[in-house]
Amino acid sequence: MGTYLKKISTVTNEIKYMSYEWIEEILNNDEKNRLLSSLKRQLLAKEIELFCTCSTKNIIQMSIRKGQKNYSIMTFRNQKELHEAHCNQFNDNYICHNNYIQNWREQKNGTIIVNLNIPSTKTSNINEEDNKKEDTSQKKEKQFKKNGASTSPLTVYELTRKLLIQAWDLHIWNLYTYKKQNAYPNLAEVWHNLIFTGTKKIILNKQNLTLHDITSTTGQEKSIYAIQKKHNFNLPAYFILEFVAAEEIDADTHHISARNPKTKEIFIYEIETQLLNDILNSTNVKEGPYIIAGYAKANSYGKKPIILGIAIVPINTYGVVIESSYERSLYNILCSEGRLVQRIHDYKYHPQWEGMLPDGLLLDTDKPTILEVFGMSKNVTSYHVRKEAKISHFNSLEEYNFWFWNAFENPNNMLNIPAKNQLLKETNI
Repeated sequence: MGTYLKKISTVTNEIKYMSYEWIEEILNNDEKNRLLSSLKRQLLAKEIELFCTCSTKNIIQMSIRKGQKNYSIMTFRNQKELHEAHCNQFNDNYICHNNYIQNWREQKNGTIIVNLNIPSTKTSNINEEDNKKEDTSQKKEKQFKKNGASTSPLTVYELTRKLLIQAWDLHIWNLYTYKKQNAYPNLAEVWHNLIFTGTKKIILNKQNLTLHDITSTTGQEKSIYAIQKKHNFNLPAYFILEFVAAEEIDADTHHISARNPKTKEIFIYEIETQLLNDILNSTNVKEGPYIIAGYAKANSYGKKPIILGIAIVPINTYGVVIESSYERSLYNILCSEGRLVQRIHDYKYHPQWEGMLPDGLLLDTDKPTILEVFGMSKNVTSYHVRKEAKISHFNSLEEYNFWFWNAFENPNNMLNIPAKNQLLKETNI
């Protein structure tokens, strides 16, 4: 998660936050230079001061450097070492921490080129390689460039989360814009759209295939085997199903039961116990429902598929991706009332947010309502710096309403959700 540049007006004491990643990755070169040159002018006139928000222990002053062709952000002399390791400006060199920016590239024709962490089918055989029990998230942490910038492709979790949010958001948008008149989305509909529409738009950068080419459209063993056979057993199959249960077979092996959300059929997959435990321990949401997704191979026809890489994605009962039990509570209420709420996966379509990504966007209010659920302890200081920045920034946007819930502090006191726009009520949306 990226960090922010904080601008304070010396005239009005107004505070404004801007994401480093928004400045460096989303703005084009002309837009970036216009912004930074304006900040440079205000600094020289002593109208503003700039600070980095990465540290709660140190005050880190920032400035703007004018080069021969471009402007850039810089840290005050003798303060470079004060940046925290998670900061985009660590060592006073910009580092991108958003894996999607590097590995999820949307094209003008609507396709998306991705770099994926697809495991080899030649390794990780449960019966032969018990010592190779490193999950994809652990592998990701070990792949770094110099200066600390990750070169990791998207993990199966990052891929699946993005696909689920896209499928949900598109359905809601089509309802909002009257492109669809059918029923409110549910998990079966979201899954179906993801499998048969979403995966066809994803182009695998290194394989020259679409994600659909390696996706099991049913979850069945014969589907996994057929995909492998089609690609000469060089690639595993991608699957995405609803998690049902896990059963221990022996000390090293578990069976996972997973349900096709559309047909309700249940299929059994084989997985290393350590890999399963790593994934279950990686989620903050300790109760389902969950989506389970990953890469699997079938060593021979008729045998249970073996999971090579896996992710578990918490959802609400309608198929909305969530990151906490508090978010699940909110989205269950919104969905049960048929509200037009998007989960939001990309801030580039909302330039006013300046790189800050909210938890959701409610479309059916008098003006769009930004939603935030704050659910972490005050002991997590970096989280609360971001919380303060989000509240300040989202409250300042005239084009939006802003609603937030301090769920950790008031878990049983959710504020009233903004009412539905009367015009939308009359049109039965």
